[in-house]
Amino acid sequence: MSGYTLKPCPNPWCDAADRDGDYSPTVINSNFGTHYVSCTSCSMRGPYARNHVDAIAAWNERPTEREMLEALEFIANVARSTAGFSPMALQQADAAIAKAQVQP
Repeated sequence: MSGYTLKPCPNPWCDAADRDGDYSPTVINSNFGTHYVSCTSCSMRGPYARNHVDAIAAWNERPTEREMLEALEFIANVARSTAGFSPMALQQADAAIAKAQVQP
């Protein structure tokens, strides 16, 4: 699989970059003949694909920063309007929104 580069994990709560050792994403060949990329730190998975090339392409395909920010804002607004929603999850969503807004 040389020649292919995997982007870092897109999970805003993933701590792979802060951990000692190599916790970079890796391509997994499932028992069902499909492939996917999985983060070795937080276990986030990309979509299943028929081969490793498609799995890598799917993992590396990312929404724009604006699209991500809009999605986070939507999730936070749903959380605010949902009775019984975890306050910790709302804090994490708000923190991710604030982090996304200050990045260039």
